[in-house]
Amino acid sequence: MLDLRTLALITMVCAAGFLAATVTLWRLIPQERSLRDWAGCAAFLALGNLLLALRGVAPDFLSIVIANTVTVAGLAFQLRGTRALLRLPPAGFWLWLPVILAFASCTYFTYAEHNLPARIVTMSLAYCPFLISCGRLFWRHGEPLIRRTERFTAILFFVGVALYLSRAYVASNTPVSADFTRSPAVILALPYLYTILFLIWMAVTLTLNVSARLHRSLAEARDRAEAANRELMVLSVTDKLTQVYNRVKLDAVLNAELDRAARHEHPLAVILLDVDHFKEVNDLFGHNAGDEVLASLGALLKQRLRKTDTVGRWGGEEFLIVLPETHAEAAVATAEALRLAIESTPFPVVKRRTASFGVACAQAGDSVVRLIARADDALYAAKHGGRNGVVLAPGSDSPRRPESCNLAPNRP
Repeated sequence: MLDLRTLALITMVCAAGFLAATVTLWRLIPQERSLRDWAGCAAFLALGNLLLALRGVAPDFLSIVIANTVTVAGLAFQLRGTRALLRLPPAGFWLWLPVILAFASCTYFTYAEHNLPARIVTMSLAYCPFLISCGRLFWRHGEPLIRRTERFTAILFFVGVALYLSRAYVASNTPVSADFTRSPAVILALPYLYTILFLIWMAVTLTLNVSARLHRSLAEARDRAEAANRELMVLSVTDKLTQVYNRVKLDAVLNAELDRAARHEHPLAVILLDVDHFKEVNDLFGHNAGDEVLASLGALLKQRLRKTDTVGRWGGEEFLIVLPETHAEAAVATAEALRLAIESTPFPVVKRRTASFGVACAQAGDSVVRLIARADDALYAAKHGGRNGVVLAPGSDSPRRPESCNLAPNRP
């Protein structure tokens, strides 16, 4: 013989422990609102089982009607918590229909028609919609990171359905102790044992689910932060108007390439180019037209150069190109190809533009300042030589490997 009041008391203790666990988890993760409903589920189950354990001590209205109604309400909160946990829309008014029916049936079969088996049957059936719904939701919408755990949880819900249906069947076909103190059928006690084990398991499941959700949220936040950092890094070295590198990046590339060229005795060339008569563009067509010319020129230079080359806006309408592993003749050939490409490209509004080029190659003991100064002097000579030309800085000629600075193959 099993004392159902003792089982109800043990279930109440487990529900109280589950309540403490959910409240603690809720305080640690207040943004997880589903924990409020799970705490409500635990509180109602604890109260309902406490009142059931007081059967014969407390009035029947409390230990039967209110106890059973509160227990069913706990399952309603369980379903609310499940939907919130799985990020599903809240249930409608139907959620509370079994609670209302539980109250009405308990009242009727306690006072109007004293029928304990009928009361057990109706209460057992009242639990089933909630258990079926929760099991179905956990099976279909569980957290992917703990899929097996959530599927096992769903199975436990369906096991509960089977137990309560069996309880209803036994109660309708077996004499039941009228004073509710002892039961001749173990099947009437199994739902209490099931609830005890289920509450322990749900505490684990909730912790794993919320932890998995936090882990995924943190991973997504980390990915967003890394993407933002990458974007900031790009923006920090990119000229906003032309979308080529800015002066900060060019300085870093020049220093690195100059050190590498000196260390390995490799050739290095730079090209400094300037748009001819750019002031006239701003004066005649406006600064917006001038900006469009610079943006188009930046795109053209990026398209025409090798991947190993670096192009950036040096200042105003001046652009600097860094050509690693490049001798003078190849650098001049590259500058001449770019000059022809610019001359033949129709620009927005102004249609045709030309540019002047100064080319310089790194020498032994060179610094960035000296290298750029020679390229600038060559550019100045190109400007004063009639513009739309290429001038090689004195001392930059190097007859070896001129092919090393050709334009990227297969590009126009």
